Parts: sequence; C-alpha cells; structure tokens
Amino acid sequence: MTTPRRLRPAPTSASPARGRRTASAGAADLRLALALTDSLQTVIRAGDGKVASLAALVCGAVALVSDRAPEAPAIGLALVAATVLCAGGAARHLLAAVTPRLTGGATDAAAGFLPYDIVSRALTDAHGDRSREQAWSHAAVLVAIAVRKHTAIRRSLPWVAAEMIAATGALAATLLS
Repeated sequence: MTTPRRLRPAPTSASPARGRRTASAGAADLRLALALTDSLQTVIRAGDGKVASLAALVCGAVALVSDRAPEAPAIGLALVAATVLCAGGAARHLLAAVTPRLTGGATDAAAGFLPYDIVSRALTDAHGDRSREQAWSHAAVLVAIAVRKHTAIRRSLPWVAAEMIAATGALAATLLS
C-alpha cells in the first residue's frame, strides 16, 4: 500500500507590501483545508456505514447457518465450519476498518477538530500560518484514516463473498437432506 503524500499548505509571503493579499490568500488556503477536512469526514462516515452493513451481513449468515447446523449432513457441517472460518477472516478486516492504526506524531489538532477560535482568528489574521498548518495537518491525518479504512473494507470483501458461498451451500445441503 502506498502512503498518501503529505498535504502541504500553499506557500505565502510575509512581505508587508503584499500583506492584504497574503491574508486573503491565507484565508482561502485555510478555507480549502477546512473544506477538504469536511469532505474527508464524509468519506470516513461512508466507510463506517459500509462496515456496519457488511458486519450485519456476516453476522446474519453465521446466525442462519448456526441455527440450521443440527439438521445438516456431514457436508453441510463442513460448509458451516467454512462459513464461520470466512466470517472470522471478514471480521478481522472489518475490525481493522473500524479502528485504523495511524503512525506519526500528534498534531496540535490531535483531538480531531480545530478549535473555533483558531479558525476564526486565522480567517481574519494575516499571520495565520500556524492555523493553516494545523488544518492541513489535520486533513493529512484524515486522508490516512480514509485510505486505511477503505483498504480494510476492500480486503474484507473476498472473505464476505466466500462466506456467502459457504453459507448458501450449507443451507442448500440442509434443505436437500
């Protein structure tokens, strides 16, 4: 897996002659970082919804075949075991999607949000470089979370598919016996 390249704020000039234009460019840069942060949080929430749906599917299939297991013939029991095994593989990746592990140092905005006073001060202050750096640093953390979450979801899909095939086979063996 490739690591996303670090997001960096656009360079600004601290020249007094360009102070007003720099302040508006810095405010625009901060607004861009905050818009990106909002968009990334939406992507992360969508990933959480996918995890919830897949977890319900995985648990439902295990519950269904476990309920029918006492009636299953030998081949059906083998398919029940395959269903449970595949559910374990899917659960491993889905749990990784719920709790992505991040490496690297903490930022000033490590709590997951930027305080309102920092944002409002940076929007009006020509020297909001620190606030812009915090916003871009926060966006970089959210990019890493989104990438790892969706990678873990993608890795769980073959396990979910194999589980569905095994569960269908187990139910068919039970119904045909």
